[in-house]
Amino acid sequence: QADILKTYLDLSFKAVAENTPDLVVWPETAMPFYFQDPSDLTTNMRLGVARMQVPVLAGAPAYSIPMEPGAPPYVLHNRAYLLGANGEPLASYDKEHLVPFGEYVPLGKWLPFITKLVPGQFEFKPGLSTEPLKTGPLAMGLLICYEAIFPELAQKQVELGANVLVNISNDAWFGRSSAPWQHLHLSVLRAVEQNRAIIRATNSGVSVFIGPDGGLRGPTELFTTRIAHDPAIPLLTETTFYHEHFLLIHMAFPVLTIALLWALWRKGPKIHT
Repeated sequence: QADILKTYLDLSFKAVAENTPDLVVWPETAMPFYFQDPSDLTTNMRLGVARMQVPVLAGAPAYSIPMEPGAPPYVLHNRAYLLGANGEPLASYDKEHLVPFGEYVPLGKWLPFITKLVPGQFEFKPGLSTEPLKTGPLAMGLLICYEAIFPELAQKQVELGANVLVNISNDAWFGRSSAPWQHLHLSVLRAVEQNRAIIRATNSGVSVFIGPDGGLRGPTELFTTRIAHDPAIPLLTETTFYHEHFLLIHMAFPVLTIALLWALWRKGPKIHT
């Protein structure tokens, strides 16, 4: 944990010294500890950010204590913290769309035996607050990990006022495969659909700046250590036809598909006896 934190802090010190950015973005779970708890790691993180004097967005595990009768003693969250230039937390976002059989078990409440068959952490709960995180002119719509593949989540963030989208991800479990690139290109669709730039930070996948037109700027290679910097990320407020007619478009596609299949069936060859 300490070595991972030191690696990210050292890279951030270098990035700030070379580029004077307005924001530093770390990947999902880049802080591999409970930042909400007092510890040497939490103190070092706060002091490191205060030394940079630049806000930092970073992923970390988190937990909360449910108050409902019969609830478990704690539940976990996949969280993104926005830390101010003084190292103190300004806001946070908890992942809304969890990974089935990785962060939760579908129907696990009624079929608890499934949790014994599949390895993983299953106490995760989705976040309740999905407001964009704000610092300076940035209103950041967060998409943690595979949330970027769901158009409705990007739609919601823009609806709530996001002028830029941020996708932080831990792609290590994909290994050296085509999956990190597929994950990236699905994120590109979100940028074009919503007319929003995307800041994408991953620990082992492709970190990149995606323009509102879908163009990729400064992509990194898989499993490489590198600082990615973009001096001019557009912060847009205009919405697209897709955004304005989101529900209609998503309702029309299945209807058109059914109509097309029906038409093909009607025109298909018939067997006469």
